[in-house]
Amino acid sequence: MLNLAIQFLTLLNGLIIGFAVPAIYGLTSYGAFVKEFALVFFLQKSVTIATEPLLRIAGTQITTFSLALNLIIFSGIALFHAWFPAGAMTLLGTMLLSASVLLILDGFRARLAIALFLGSVAGLSVGILAWSYLSGGSLAIDQLIVASTLPCSTVALLYIFLRRVEAPTIKQGVRAIRSVVAATPQLLSVTAVFNLATNGFPFLLANSLADRDLALFRVITSLVQSFLFLLPINTRSLLASFVREKATVRLYNTLQTTSLIYFSSLAMAALLVGSYVPSIAPLLSIVACVPSLCAALIAERYLLSSGRIREVAAVNIIVCSVSVVLLHYSSTALHAELLYAGIFSFYAAALNCLSEGRLTEPASVLLLFSPVAVWFGNVYLGFAALYLCGLIAFSFFVRRVSPGDVAGLWKTL
Repeated sequence: MLNLAIQFLTLLNGLIIGFAVPAIYGLTSYGAFVKEFALVFFLQKSVTIATEPLLRIAGTQITTFSLALNLIIFSGIALFHAWFPAGAMTLLGTMLLSASVLLILDGFRARLAIALFLGSVAGLSVGILAWSYLSGGSLAIDQLIVASTLPCSTVALLYIFLRRVEAPTIKQGVRAIRSVVAATPQLLSVTAVFNLATNGFPFLLANSLADRDLALFRVITSLVQSFLFLLPINTRSLLASFVREKATVRLYNTLQTTSLIYFSSLAMAALLVGSYVPSIAPLLSIVACVPSLCAALIAERYLLSSGRIREVAAVNIIVCSVSVVLLHYSSTALHAELLYAGIFSFYAAALNCLSEGRLTEPASVLLLFSPVAVWFGNVYLGFAALYLCGLIAFSFFVRRVSPGDVAGLWKTL
């Protein structure tokens, strides 16, 4: 239950920044914010990924390691910022502190504390956002994020320090830093596609798109990424489940097929509801790539749990290299949207080809058509709906999943 609460609260915080903020401040102001601070978000996410190996450290020592390592990284970025401006250091410092707090609480296995922290950030964000709106938007967006996150992080740190905090020896510190440094290239390479699409795209598109178009692209991609949080199990638990079950082909096939039905149905529901709201209907064709996004995530976790890390890293590097080149030809929000859908469709198809399930080949072909569905869906949403119906039909009739398989899957996860 706590895991579901954490999933929901994470989604809620994402919706506040991705939808409530642009709705209140306007797309142009939100686009200017994204353009100015895109590098900050990219750096923060990269640092968060790189420090994940600290979770292997004993709970009593993870506090010292996490805070010290983030402080060292922040100091290095701040020094670099003195010559090459990288965005607001206050915002970056606040976000790194928040990420460090969540990492420490995760290391403590303090699920209730994580839920309370995320709930407090969401509540404070809504309160400050409402006050800012009623006062005429006098608070800048970066100030809103700092004001809602910093107090919660400070309180969480007090809670953390009230628990036993053990200072590591010099030898332990050196060993931990070495493990982080050694694991960083691998961690960044196997998560490169998701990090690039989520945080790298806005940074790379900042010079080619107008503020409003950049904001529109960010809102559209936030809509797609929000579907990931509707998966009843978080991605870290998903990887742990695959490892625990020894990543059987049967488990992979069942989960992949069920997810195609589940997320295609959710996307269909979004199209149906959105069609009654003319102001957002033109943006909804992007949900046709939601099944590809989720299929890529599941295939990625399956391959990683099988120890095929180099293959996943190679696919990530190839997809990212091609994407960065194509980004130079993206001059409108539609171009960026199609490239976004294309990245995940190709990534999902490639990982499916590397997997060993019976679903592999036909699924890969179908997933490659999601950018086409998004493109034609911009003209008429029925094309996107037809594509999603095709995925559901394929999942039901080509790879049949029995109620017993689904029940066993839910019990396993």
